[in-house]
Amino acid sequence: MITLADKLITTDRATIPVDKLQHVSYEYLTNIEGKKEVKVKIYTANPNPVIQVTDHQTLVTFLHHLKLEKMGLSE
Repeated sequence: MITLADKLITTDRATIPVDKLQHVSYEYLTNIEGKKEVKVKIYTANPNPVIQVTDHQTLVTFLHHLKLEKMGLSE
């Protein structure tokens, strides 16, 4: 799970204010069952990134909402 709502990024491991976000990177993986997954790393001032494994569509939705949030736009 990785979502963006009310200026907060929420993952299974952490809740991060959007204004603390420095960088997002992702890597496509194939798990043991052959299912495609995406490993997302969210970087803040903390030296250790928050790592979340999710699916492609969740990543696309998250990045879309993040772009709108950072640009101050709404759908």
